[in-house]
Amino acid sequence: MRKKDTLRKFILHIDGIAAFLVGATALIFLPYVTKIYSADRGIIEFIGASNLIFSAYSLWLAFFATRTVPKINFLVIANTCWCINCLVMLVNLYAISSPLLRAHISLEGAFVASLAFFEYKNRNYLAQIKTAH
Repeated sequence: MRKKDTLRKFILHIDGIAAFLVGATALIFLPYVTKIYSADRGIIEFIGASNLIFSAYSLWLAFFATRTVPKINFLVIANTCWCINCLVMLVNLYAISSPLLRAHISLEGAFVASLAFFEYKNRNYLAQIKTAH
């Protein structure tokens, strides 16, 4: 199997696991993350909880769901909305946030935009391959 085929086959797994790691880390280590980022607790809770919701949907698609193009498109739309949300957070929080938080939000937005593009581009392939159940 070529690298591109492996990436295409497991992109939903990568999407879900990455979102889970970010969300779980943000919430489990909330006091430390808010201190490191010099951020309001609510912002970190929002980022963490949102990532866990994205994770649940991505991993459900990866492992359990009968995949269809509309289900993949919903994930693409959700990822695109999250990318836009990252831009809005970046603009609104720029003056009061730490450089580390701005870097996190910027990189997360870029990563999610890349996922949305790749998942959209491969939506027909993703809908055809069987889940692991």
